[in-house]
Amino acid sequence: MDVVGLHQAGVVNAVATMGTALTEEHCAELKPLTRRAITVFDPDRAGKDAWHRSVHLFLAAGFFAKDLSLPEGQDPDEFIQKEGAEKFYQLCAAAPRQVTKLLKEVAQRGPLSESDVSATLTELTPLLLASRRLPDRAVLWDDISLVLGVSIASLTEIAESASKRTGPQNPAPPPKSPSAPKKAAALLNRIDLQFFTACVESPALFLASGRHSWEGGVSDATIKDWLLQLSAAESPLSFREKLGQLVHEGANPELAAAASAGLFEDPPVKASTSAFEALLDRMKQRQKENEIRALSTQVKLTARMGDVEEQQKLLSRLQELRSQ
Repeated sequence: MDVVGLHQAGVVNAVATMGTALTEEHCAELKPLTRRAITVFDPDRAGKDAWHRSVHLFLAAGFFAKDLSLPEGQDPDEFIQKEGAEKFYQLCAAAPRQVTKLLKEVAQRGPLSESDVSATLTELTPLLLASRRLPDRAVLWDDISLVLGVSIASLTEIAESASKRTGPQNPAPPPKSPSAPKKAAALLNRIDLQFFTACVESPALFLASGRHSWEGGVSDATIKDWLLQLSAAESPLSFREKLGQLVHEGANPELAAAASAGLFEDPPVKASTSAFEALLDRMKQRQKENEIRALSTQVKLTARMGDVEEQQKLLSRLQELRSQ
């Protein structure tokens, strides 16, 4: 019905896949007709997943497709009835490339842990494979390198390894991403563990602090996962019950040992308010530093996109954050 509505309004170069499963065959049919494509999927999770899956399909067919998200979560039929064909075409012209939009989403997550980088590289392997021989590959791979902090040589190795297997549908696992120096990594883990221990010792202070004050500052993925689950507790008592479940289910002995102090001491060990607040301030500072790094990466991406308005917004936010 979206395509019917678009055609009735005068947008006659619209087609539908009769669902969200775009395939290589669809791209092969489109290729003789045009080299310019704009995806306009539904504004729900299924639609988002669909355009994510379509990026490497278009690249493999020689398209640098764009993706358009209509305002206020509208679908094309609803939008065209309210705004008309001219406004729709204006939005299409201003829509970002799919690959740039995808990398911007990754950049908005903030600095990634080593495991996050490895998982993201696995997601992007079909894209690397599909873009290996495109004329604009260098720019695209530079952007991926910028966002993930991975060298071009590593990206080349991943693509070559994947090409020797069955193809982008079954890519080879990427090599382990470059890690930070051991001393720096140990320092980050130690700080995360100290904060976790303080939270276990003072659940009331932790629950009162709110996840917004520490979530972006915790680097270790396992510690963050445990803290996020614990932050949903409604009281210190339910916090301890949930902590007991995590200790029983968890496979991380270091975390389990730290958690046990808050479970089995009677009376429970309590961190002083000042000690907890000092560690919480450290998390807030790291969260701010992470946000600054993420915004800096987004500024570079928008500069490459030529999106001056978005770049100015990000620069303004970056300046505001640095001045706090």
